[in-house]
Amino acid sequence: KLKPIKTQLESVETRVKSVEIQVKSMDKKINKLQKGQNIILKYVDDQDTHIEKRVSRIETHLHLPASTI
Repeated sequence: KLKPIKTQLESVETRVKSVEIQVKSMDKKINKLQKGQNIILKYVDDQDTHIEKRVSRIETHLHLPASTI
């Protein structure tokens, strides 16, 4: 009587384990993408800050009003 239920339960457990493995893999990939994204954003922010400082020095040297961009 219980054998078909046990068989179905084992099948479900196997599928759940497979899904858990896939989720862990996806989590690792998402974390890797987020790390790369953070590196890119930091680089762009650093470059933007560098350009703002450079423009400010040029404006000061040329006695121009400060840009408001």
